[in-house]
Amino acid sequence: MANTIGTLDVSVGGCFAGIGELVVFDSLSDASYASAKLSSFTGAVKVRPLYNGSTSWTGDDPDITQLKDEDGNVQCSYAEGGSNSFETVCMKLNQALTKKFLGGAAISDASLSDDTWIKSSDIIGVAGNYYTSIMPVAKFDKSKGVAIVFPKALCTASLVSQDDGIGIKLTFEALDINTSDLKQLMIVSAATANYTA
Repeated sequence: MANTIGTLDVSVGGCFAGIGELVVFDSLSDASYASAKLSSFTGAVKVRPLYNGSTSWTGDDPDITQLKDEDGNVQCSYAEGGSNSFETVCMKLNQALTKKFLGGAAISDASLSDDTWIKSSDIIGVAGNYYTSIMPVAKFDKSKGVAIVFPKALCTASLVSQDDGIGIKLTFEALDINTSDLKQLMIVSAATANYTA
């Protein structure tokens, strides 16, 4: 008589098919994370456009260390955790993106005119070569049917050269969170993106 084995239920969810939209949310205070849920995230902003091919998973793989005896036999092993992170490069340097990710400040200089070396009314100043902030982030696949969510992500932003242009490189690393409703990394499947932009 043949043995019967079970099958993992694959009827719900699906493949993360292609890199789709990147959505960031307003920061939450540390105290609010204790009772927060995915539905608590507010201030959603779609980040676009992204340089083609600039999005990649950069998390570290977990390591397994083997402890061997004098004969080379493995006596025991232990694992050390990796990390969950991804990076991408945004093509635009407009005020909204520069303020959000680089901590930029609008600068008003009414003396810039036709008589000066440059004329502009759109000036942003950035104090430093990188900026960090903590925020929830969601990365959708192309169908918007699957999203990878970091409820608490460290975002590091800096200017980089990309394909003969200058863009804002964004690196998101999932920070530790483990409540009844939020985990370090969450996969939202069978999803319907309930927003327009």
